[in-house]
Amino acid sequence: MDGVMQRSRETRRRAMRIRTYKVIPLKPQTGVIEWVLETTPLLEYLEKTHVAVHPSDWKWSVCRQKIYEAATKDHQKRLSVYQEVCHHFKPVLRFFFLEHFRDPDSWLSRKINYSRSVAASSMIGHVLGLGDRHGQNILLDKRTGEVVHIDLGVAFEQVTTNEKLSEF
Repeated sequence: MDGVMQRSRETRRRAMRIRTYKVIPLKPQTGVIEWVLETTPLLEYLEKTHVAVHPSDWKWSVCRQKIYEAATKDHQKRLSVYQEVCHHFKPVLRFFFLEHFRDPDSWLSRKINYSRSVAASSMIGHVLGLGDRHGQNILLDKRTGEVVHIDLGVAFEQVTTNEKLSEF
């Protein structure tokens, strides 16, 4: 997919790429995966930071349950529940960048890295039809600010030929 992205002038200009790591398949269901150093799981970071920064916020499990229960309700009720959850569960991802990249130049460059890596992984995920993306299989790189997607085992079994690839 990096090769596909490099064929586009716009993605090359923006230095968009997908963060990779080595995988050595041993059998259809078994392999050895490179340990991705200097990363933290997104969910682990957010949970820890919510408790430290906003101790009176609802826990993410409470928010998730409320959203799940509202899923079958009408639009107005879902919106109301969403707004209630937002009121009781404030964003904290910005603290990752403030903690790890203290000077303005590194903060800005790492935020750009983060944005580009999210955009690239979103595009590639759409093209490949990836699912199962959640906070436990998305890592935050503490050196570059990039996101790293792990646990793609299901994706490898799903991807055969995808008509969307020919569009690139």
